[in-house]
Amino acid sequence: MQTPLPTQLSITETELSPEFMTTFRKLRSKRVGERIEGEVELQAMGPIAVDGLLTIIRQEEKKRRTRRNIYFALAGAFCLFGLPATAYCVFMMLTSTQAGAAGMYSGALSGILGGGGGGILGGFSWLLVPTADQVTASSALGRLEDKRAAGPLLTALQSGMLEPTMRTSAGLAILRISHKLTEDDEMLVNATEREHLNQAIKGANPTREHDFLSALLLLAAKVGDVRTLEVVQGVSWKAPNNERTIRLRDTANQTALRIQERIGRNRASETLLRPATSALSLSENLLRPAGTSVPTESSELLRASNSNSASA
Repeated sequence: MQTPLPTQLSITETELSPEFMTTFRKLRSKRVGERIEGEVELQAMGPIAVDGLLTIIRQEEKKRRTRRNIYFALAGAFCLFGLPATAYCVFMMLTSTQAGAAGMYSGALSGILGGGGGGILGGFSWLLVPTADQVTASSALGRLEDKRAAGPLLTALQSGMLEPTMRTSAGLAILRISHKLTEDDEMLVNATEREHLNQAIKGANPTREHDFLSALLLLAAKVGDVRTLEVVQGVSWKAPNNERTIRLRDTANQTALRIQERIGRNRASETLLRPATSALSLSENLLRPAGTSVPTESSELLRASNSNSASA
């Protein structure tokens, strides 16, 4: 079984140095020269820069989850109060016989749907959008091409709130990083990020996204699990038979085999590490003389040895 690596998101907020934050702020500057200077400084920091960017991504993701919960609470409040009011207005519009009642309830209905639904669901949709710091950190992390960035980049790849150019940058970074990872780096991708990988494989077009899908399959061979194996095996190749798609099918078959082999090795390792018998139970097996009614002190009794237990 793989031992979790202590490198992923191991740095805490207090370890973000002022020098790193100064460099990071340069990446968001409106001046091109400052952004270039920040990029050069970030590249020179090496692993420290990767740790800092991963920390920012983690912190901003926590904030985004909090904002998302607030948005869902607002949406739930609208559904709880707005939908019954909407149903009442529609009912009154259809059944009322008073002059001008239909127009009055129609205006009320427009206010509920436009003011409530549009104002709450639309006006607060910014709560679902990743923060500027999160977007900047994800983009910079992809340019560093560190293999620890694979997981966060998979998350950025599946984020519909990011600009298409940002998702493209994440895809290009995955294309480069996937060749650097080994099967020993399996723990660099957590369960949520692995599911994002599965979704990306399922959604990729084998005809139009050959190179990208090949990189995802290469990454899956090194970090995929049982669910990933099902996705790879269940891919429906609807593209016409040509040289590129044939190679892609071969890559998918090889990926499935490698995932199966790794899963088998992990299970075998877990079985070997599991103790067959308890040492304590062996030491507590006391041998009493057969056919005697005379009580014997426990300290005077023989204890069963491992060889005796085995022969028994």
